[in-house]
Amino acid sequence: MDDHRQLSGAGRRPCRAGAGFTLIELLLVVVIMLIAVGTAVPTFVQSYRGARLRTAVRHIVMAGRYTRGLAVLGQVEGALLLDRVRGTIEVVTLESDAAEAERQAFLGGGRLGGFRLRPEDPDVSDAAEPGEAASGVTLRLTRPFPEGIRLEGVVTEEDGREVDGLYWVRYYANGMCDAYEVLLADERDERVRIKVDAITGRAEVTYDL
Repeated sequence: MDDHRQLSGAGRRPCRAGAGFTLIELLLVVVIMLIAVGTAVPTFVQSYRGARLRTAVRHIVMAGRYTRGLAVLGQVEGALLLDRVRGTIEVVTLESDAAEAERQAFLGGGRLGGFRLRPEDPDVSDAAEPGEAASGVTLRLTRPFPEGIRLEGVVTEEDGREVDGLYWVRYYANGMCDAYEVLLADERDERVRIKVDAITGRAEVTYDL
């Protein structure tokens, strides 16, 4: 009996009371976690910033398509407004008989049909909301640029389409528009150019200029 007990217990390791991780093991785990976090955070931040720039591009492209669709379906003239000061995108439609008059009013005073396109405009009491109309102009859409994205400029094939940082692109009932390019940048000065074709309305996007 004694021999059997001795043999059965010969191969067993004695259990240590309170066995666990050593201090070195814990420190090693902490170091690995810090390395992993330090690697992942910059990648996440860069991806997030890039996503905001892509979102701004998507807003402008979709606003242009929306303006074109409104102009063709309603057989009216539309306008895409890009405001560098306020950082907004606006879409309006103009009745055909009022289009030229409203264009002249815009070029002369920086507003369309009584719409206050700038908060500091002293001549108009309140800015219009989407769906409101005044003097042959209907505001269809207004949207801000994502935070940290700025409008660097807009180049159009026609002169005189900018008043104090407010750019204006025309869309026509036949589906055409002014050929134009939009330049955006983020807080790291990474840039993207959106080039829109006058005939098809298609947008060509170029990043990291």
